[in-house]
Amino acid sequence: MVFFALTRQGFDTYRSITIKQEQPTSLWVAADVITEEELKSLRVNGVDVTVFNHEIARADSASIQDAVETIKEHHPNACIWVEA
Repeated sequence: MVFFALTRQGFDTYRSITIKQEQPTSLWVAADVITEEELKSLRVNGVDVTVFNHEIARADSASIQDAVETIKEHHPNACIWVEA
């Protein structure tokens, strides 16, 4: 499964869902959602995390769909959880 968090709240939800999983899931986040320290920590703990270089507004369905298409290119056939 791939998680796509658009906001801090979405990232916090990701953490609460995945905290007990032995196998880290992939995470994609919009710009400015997590700190550099959090990014480093996630990667050290085996999380495949990608940060978009731009913000993606929850109300901008076209931008969200574009981002999902990008995620699909990198994770074909994966289930994608999108914060909504």
